[in-house]
Amino acid sequence: MHTASTLVTTLVAISCLMQTPPEAIHSEGDASLKPAIDAEAREIYEKSGQPVFLLLRAAPVGLKGYRDLEVTGYYRDGVFKRIVLTAWDAHGKLGLEYYIRSNSVFYIYEDREFYEEAAPKGAWRNFKHIPAWERRIYLRNGDAGYIESTGLSEPYLTVAALSSIVSDVRRLLEGERVR
Repeated sequence: MHTASTLVTTLVAISCLMQTPPEAIHSEGDASLKPAIDAEAREIYEKSGQPVFLLLRAAPVGLKGYRDLEVTGYYRDGVFKRIVLTAWDAHGKLGLEYYIRSNSVFYIYEDREFYEEAAPKGAWRNFKHIPAWERRIYLRNGDAGYIESTGLSEPYLTVAALSSIVSDVRRLLEGERVR
């Protein structure tokens, strides 16, 4: 039987494990972009709109080595506002979310989760306690204005590569939407 103090000690230990250590967070660029873009992205997320779904065996050219691509595009007023991709490779899962304003991407969220045996040594663990990294890219005029990453030692995909991927996927979704 657990005593109250044992339970409190356990909860404190779990809480400490769930917090991201400051050294795991890296940021660069103009942080003043973050509040307005976060607010706009949150509004799009909360009012996603009509979804369009795709499931593909092969990923776009920009995601070499990935397979089993799941895509969900959300559109309102006839235009895509948010596109979510999930793809798998030998190391685990990659998730990408694109937020779109006036036909241009203004915010990208990346999430990479590793199979335990494929994780880099000492990898940061996300809220699910899975070895992972995540990156938020705040765009200004199509370029990265501010980047914030957690658990990521070096960028996986460039902003140009990410933009190319969303263009390819958007064309696929447009074709699906008119069916």
